Amino acid sequence: MLLSLWPVSVYLAARLFGAGRPAAVASAGMSPFVVSVTGIGYKQQAYVWTGFGVWTQLWASMTLPLAWGLGWRAIHTGRRQFATVAHVSLTMALHFETGYLAVIPLLLWPVVAGPRLFTQIRRAGGCSEVRCWPPPGRSCL
Repeated sequence: MLLSLWPVSVYLAARLFGAGRPAAVASAGMSPFVVSVTGIGYKQQAYVWTGFGVWTQLWASMTLPLAWGLGWRAIHTGRRQFATVAHVSLTMALHFETGYLAVIPLLLWPVVAGPRLFTQIRRAGGCSEVRCWPPPGRSCL
């Protein structure tokens, strides 16, 4: 059942990233076709008899896309920090190696998006005209 619900998690994560419905449906539709040569990873055969039966990774694969989507939204809008922390923590608790996959992008995205956000803040003259972190009413710098 978890294996069949993974596209739903991918769809929700794509929507959290800001993708439109057609793009999110396409992402969810393509997600079951992920393959790897070794038989481990996020492909269907890794979780059935022919694979290694990585049961805990299957559970974490449900929370990983949501952790990424919520993290992206938290970095760019400053909202849903608690949900982000909860999903990243749950991903790490379910499968520690998948937890690394949840944390690494969250450490890199602020570095990559940081200069662009500060440029938008400078152009807008402060936080009141642009969605940024911290939220409007608090100091931006």
